[in-house]
Amino acid sequence: MFAKTILLALAKQNQAANAAVVDILDRKFSLPDRQKERGSYYHSLEGLAKHIAGGTLHFLQIAEATLKGDKTAEHILSALKTAAFFDEKPLDINGWQNLKKTITKVDRIWVELAQSLNDSNYDAIVKIDWFGDKKVSLGSFLTMLGVHNVHHRGQLSQIFDSLKIDNDYSRFDPSFFA
Repeated sequence: MFAKTILLALAKQNQAANAAVVDILDRKFSLPDRQKERGSYYHSLEGLAKHIAGGTLHFLQIAEATLKGDKTAEHILSALKTAAFFDEKPLDINGWQNLKKTITKVDRIWVELAQSLNDSNYDAIVKIDWFGDKKVSLGSFLTMLGVHNVHHRGQLSQIFDSLKIDNDYSRFDPSFFA
């Protein structure tokens, strides 16, 4: 049960932090300001937000393939079918609204998935070519999803800091362990 406790807390913290990031992006930046080149690998604040959403979606799709046959997981992950990937083209206001909905959706799905998993699920072997012939457990893979999002929120935080925008969204809430 320890793995479930940790991964569920990580998913909940991710959900809260991403909601805070989206709120900052909405309140503090116009559409052109979100699209402005910021020197990041993903260029702009919008590009980083797209990558966080797309990365989460991709990780969850891999988890879906790993959990094939688990009816509860399949039901939860079936909601991914209506989530969208975003290309590199700048978004219009409707596209921005859709990106926000996608972030909210994939984060909710990750929390629901983490709530549903049991110890045997965490030991399932993830089959992807990122690791060559090495194998990784689903528990480790979902931890990497958390690390991925923390990394890119860190990039956003650095940009916010350089613009003197308060962005303390990284606190780990003890209630996430309840």
